[in-house]
Amino acid sequence: MTRLAIFLALIAFAGCSDAARPSDRAIDARVADATERLQSTPAGQRVLASIDAHGGLEAWYALGPVRWRYAYTRLDSTGAPSGPALDTRQLVDPWAARAVHTLPDSSASFGWTGTEAWVMPGGAEIGTNARFWALTPYYFVSIPFVFADPGVRLAEAPADSVEGRPVDVIRVTFEPGTGDAPDDYYDLLLDPETDRVRAIRYV
Repeated sequence: MTRLAIFLALIAFAGCSDAARPSDRAIDARVADATERLQSTPAGQRVLASIDAHGGLEAWYALGPVRWRYAYTRLDSTGAPSGPALDTRQLVDPWAARAVHTLPDSSASFGWTGTEAWVMPGGAEIGTNARFWALTPYYFVSIPFVFADPGVRLAEAPADSVEGRPVDVIRVTFEPGTGDAPDDYYDLLLDPETDRVRAIRYV
């Protein structure tokens, strides 16, 4: 894909929220597929209940692009900041996994077209790997909805507690070849009464 093609696609994406909103028919099909997959196991049923408690898949897919500012500070082994924060304004299309990051104090931007990473202007210093970081913050921000995606494996784990309150635990792993870090895993910590996410552990 040429830089001009990337640029034109990004202008269309960033300029119109409705441009990235899928049709109602496409949303219904994806929701039905995810619901069937999640309902097939007890752990999947717990995740589906959590998704519903946070508004449901249909509402999530119908939103179109989501925007936020994310300032991430790397910590060293002692918990002290290690270098400057990675601070970007983000626009992400959850449907097609397209992303645009702009740096607040720079003219540089980077992202993901759905098939490849890009940085503009070419050679700009962005402080991270564009391919890895383009969708990494989105994945955390979008829990529990992203755990309905194909390639996600769910299993019940022993109950635990957060700040002295009990939580149900769902272990989230990934099928080989899923995403850029298929060996990573999450523990999704759910409130047993409300089904809402209390916390996550990420390894």
